[in-house]
Amino acid sequence: MTSTRSTLWTSTPRFGSSTDSRRPGYSVRYRDPGHGRRPFRGRSGGRAGGLRRCRPAGPRCPGSPPEPWPLAAVAVALVVAVQHVGPSGTRMARLLRLLTLASSTTRRSATPSEARQAVHAVRKAGLLFPARVACLEESAAAVLVLSVQRAGVRWCHGVAADPVRFHAWVETEPGRRPVAEPLSTQRYATIRAIPN
Repeated sequence: MTSTRSTLWTSTPRFGSSTDSRRPGYSVRYRDPGHGRRPFRGRSGGRAGGLRRCRPAGPRCPGSPPEPWPLAAVAVALVVAVQHVGPSGTRMARLLRLLTLASSTTRRSATPSEARQAVHAVRKAGLLFPARVACLEESAAAVLVLSVQRAGVRWCHGVAADPVRFHAWVETEPGRRPVAEPLSTQRYATIRAIPN
């Protein structure tokens, strides 16, 4: 690049940031509390009404719950390792033993919001995992994430007919409702549940 082009390249604001006119070359991101993250592209370079400056990444506030997705990534890795280590004919038996062990460590039922947060964290971690992570692995990893917090859910494995298909999901105890699942999950008849 020529020096003129490189100067323009470095001084042009990128997506998600705007250049602060008070500090040349200083990139500032703004967050709109009602509509997610948006870049501010005003003339003055200052804050617009209702926009707040994002806090830099750093230590979390004391007393706040830990981020669930790193724990979910470890849980997904553990489930996939348990499935793939050993004879292929005993994969499901090994997974069921792991789930039975995890559910035996729980002390209370998970709230629907805790279970939903765990399922979403596992799905987020599963997107980045290089192996197959489908409903069986996601639901088993969600049970593991919640068992670390001593919270329990009911793991279900079911079948639906015409066409025959299998599905695995987790349910919360009050009302035994599937967590973060579509309404079509109600078509499945439960074959196996841990704990019963």
